[in-house]
Amino acid sequence: MSAAVTGSGGAVQLRGITKSYGQVLAVDALDLTVRRGEFLTLLGPSGCGKTTTLRIIGGFEFPDRGSAGVLGKDVTYLPPFKRPVNTVFQNYALFPHRSVAENIGYGLKAMGMSRADQASRVAEMLRLVQLEGTERRRPRELSGGQQQRVALARAIAPKPEVLLLDEPLGSLDYKLRKLMQVELKEIHRKLGTTFVYVTHDQEEAMAMSDRICVMRAGKVVQEGTPTQIYDRPASRYVADFVGNMNFLPAALLAMSDPAEACVQGLGQFTLGQINDAQPGPVTVGIRHEDVQVRGGAAADRSPAPANSFRAKCVAALPIGSVTRLIIEASNGVRLMADVQRDGANLYEGNDVEVTLPSARLCAFAEDRS
Repeated sequence: MSAAVTGSGGAVQLRGITKSYGQVLAVDALDLTVRRGEFLTLLGPSGCGKTTTLRIIGGFEFPDRGSAGVLGKDVTYLPPFKRPVNTVFQNYALFPHRSVAENIGYGLKAMGMSRADQASRVAEMLRLVQLEGTERRRPRELSGGQQQRVALARAIAPKPEVLLLDEPLGSLDYKLRKLMQVELKEIHRKLGTTFVYVTHDQEEAMAMSDRICVMRAGKVVQEGTPTQIYDRPASRYVADFVGNMNFLPAALLAMSDPAEACVQGLGQFTLGQINDAQPGPVTVGIRHEDVQVRGGAAADRSPAPANSFRAKCVAALPIGSVTRLIIEASNGVRLMADVQRDGANLYEGNDVEVTLPSARLCAFAEDRS
């Protein structure tokens, strides 16, 4: 039984969607609205329910309970071909015996479009995905990135109201994946079509999305812009999944303003965010790039700034544009700091002064799941 979807309320509306496979609960009473024209990403690890949610929107799965709507119309039990929705799959699913032009035009032919209009639309799609001149090639004659573009062009050609993308970049190498992220975002900007994107790659989600829904165990545990998700994670789970963060056991003191916590082995610190935490045992977190490290003469200055302690830099690991420092306090507590490469060699093996800026230091309730 599904509750009727009424009103427009956005491009996609999911209400109380629940889906199980045997004893496995894949989606748990999920409510979600996707606004018209936005690029929304469902982000989470394998098994969190994101692909099942996408398949329910696309009509490839039907929910056990709840309703799915597109542009205000209840499509809960409609098959895929009766929905104004198209899907780009991870494996592209191109017809190997058909040319690029025939692959892109396949859906147009099924719609009954004239040959002249088909040819015009296929040419338009080829320009959009920058594949002019490949019309006669077969998929086997294309690179992975080119095949991905053909699959995208085929899905966009019928002008769906909503485009679903199920980890379409997952099989590409790192550099090509980064390039295609930029191109996908540019295509979205040009078309204005509603994109619903599924990925487990948090960098991919951050780079392309207007809004991110972080999923866990079939539920959305936080939604917001990439900046909101990254800067103000609502729980330790979100903070750990999105970006790199140090976690330290602590005790949150009375809910003062500003809040303070006693961090195990390091002392008392002022916090900028308390999120879902309550007084008592908590986890304190700070992102690698927010940890401030000073070596040399700067480390010997007195008095030290607030939220600071002395430690030793036991390793400096170059990881591309930054160097990751492994810092160890006198009591054995370790944390990581990402600093600019210039001068990073001054730290390794030396005593340093470490500051955890209060504005970037946050407390989370203990995760008991």
